[in-house]
Amino acid sequence: MRKVSLQLIQQKCKRSSETYKHLYAHKQENLEEMDKFHLSRNIQLPKIEPRGNRILNTPIMSNEIELVIKKNSQLKKTSGADGFTVEFYKTYKEELILILLTLFKKH
Repeated sequence: MRKVSLQLIQQKCKRSSETYKHLYAHKQENLEEMDKFHLSRNIQLPKIEPRGNRILNTPIMSNEIELVIKKNSQLKKTSGADGFTVEFYKTYKEELILILLTLFKKH
């Protein structure tokens, strides 16, 4: 396996972050339009209870990231649409955990 620099990893993570940031940047602007759409089709979306909302908004911990990497490596799957292989995540797990924690804390 070829060595990959930490700088390259950071660049790829930043690119992925920018892609998702752009993808979800304008979600608040269309809430009223989305509500009208759902009402017009009698679509009942589930509501998140306050407890569930608190859980969803708690900070992501390093052990959670490590657990996802381990789980996906056992399934022989990639961890997302970022194009990184399971081997990549396993090889650079420690470096990626730090980068991903930083990334998640910003958003």
